[in-house]
Amino acid sequence: MLVYLGKIRRLIGELYALFFITDFKTFARYVWAIVIGIPAIIRVGDLGPASQKMIGRNYAFTISGKQAVLRGEDFGRATELYARGVYNALPEFRLHDGMGVIVDLGANVGDFTVLAAKFAKKVIAVEADKALIETIRENARLNGVEDKIIPVRAIIGARSGMFADPKIKERFFHGDVPPSILFRELLEKNGVRDVDFVKIDIEGSEFDLFKHEIDSFANVKLISMEAHTPFMVHGNEVSCGDIQELKSIFEHAGFKVWLVDVNGRVVKEIKGQAGYLFAKNLKF
Repeated sequence: MLVYLGKIRRLIGELYALFFITDFKTFARYVWAIVIGIPAIIRVGDLGPASQKMIGRNYAFTISGKQAVLRGEDFGRATELYARGVYNALPEFRLHDGMGVIVDLGANVGDFTVLAAKFAKKVIAVEADKALIETIRENARLNGVEDKIIPVRAIIGARSGMFADPKIKERFFHGDVPPSILFRELLEKNGVRDVDFVKIDIEGSEFDLFKHEIDSFANVKLISMEAHTPFMVHGNEVSCGDIQELKSIFEHAGFKVWLVDVNGRVVKEIKGQAGYLFAKNLKF
């Protein structure tokens, strides 16, 4: 019951925020898609059926004075990243004009990438799925920021999370497995030393990344990421790591850390399958 109530609160919060970041026609269309999709939404337990009904046109969203355009196929991600602002939930972690380099680890369709490119000089977008690399390029062109975005197909932090299991990795990529890359290599190959912001959503690979490469983040100002506890993929439980241990790693490396739950509340401990970790480098 508490989980169900939590989902309802998030839905109401998303709709409220969505009203202010898009036009009324888009908002009304989405509300109507939810209304007529209620039976399917209840059956699957999420708003996917409503988002599916938004396919067929592009939609504009205005965040902090910048407009980002997404295809209807990607509308569902806009409610999480744009309406809820999960990676910019804390005031110090909001995007702003004049940012230099932003790195998007786990870029997916590039929804965060294109928004970041509206504020930054350069965005490095790392994504393991070959098809999504092409979608990132398409969304970059749609937003007129293709000259600012560097798409990189690779796996980062490959020894934990979803892609640590060779069977899952082979099945997911149908044999076309992307190369693994270290964070320091990613920066070196792109001639980058200082990074203003890193957004991370890499399905549990964050534990390997920070256990073995925390020193590579010495010149990163802000880190905002979704952190995972064990979750299921194709019927298999994927072991990730301890979020509290991850918090300690950051603190020992000179970062101030906040943990945020899926409802956007700052908490002492993440409960459930996922939450968000925000880290600020205290040397800046």
